[in-house]
Amino acid sequence: MSDDSSPNINITRGSRSRRRTSSNGSKASSRSSSGISFSDVATAAANGVRNAWLAGLGALSYAESVGTQVFDSLVEEGKTWERSRRETQEAVKRKVDELRSGGEDVAQAAEEKVRSEVDSAISRIGVPTQSEMENLRSQVDDLNTKIERLTRALQEKQKSEDNA
Repeated sequence: MSDDSSPNINITRGSRSRRRTSSNGSKASSRSSSGISFSDVATAAANGVRNAWLAGLGALSYAESVGTQVFDSLVEEGKTWERSRRETQEAVKRKVDELRSGGEDVAQAAEEKVRSEVDSAISRIGVPTQSEMENLRSQVDDLNTKIERLTRALQEKQKSEDNA
């Protein structure tokens, strides 16, 4: 995999590598048995990046499938909750309607009881009832009418005596 024209990177463990002098006097980099070339590092980095990319795609795929399952279960839970709330609401409404209709009957019975008790107390102390008062008014109106007729009759009789 190594190309002669590509630069070589030597990675060694421990202390710095010692440079050897070649027979012509120039320094050449030595290759130890544990050295790694640039192309090996690039390949390893590319493989790492590709693996990271594939891991990300796998995570996305997993999240999508799990997310869909979670979403579907949340939808079902929402339907169940909504159904339960609606049933509870309808039960409360029925109970309120029952209490309201029963309450009207109870209120009417209580009103009749109070009216009866008040009428009884009023009659015990001698206060006339409303119907008795209306009867008295009617009698007073009849008496007023009779008095007016008698007064007119007396006035006419006196005028006729005065004229005679």
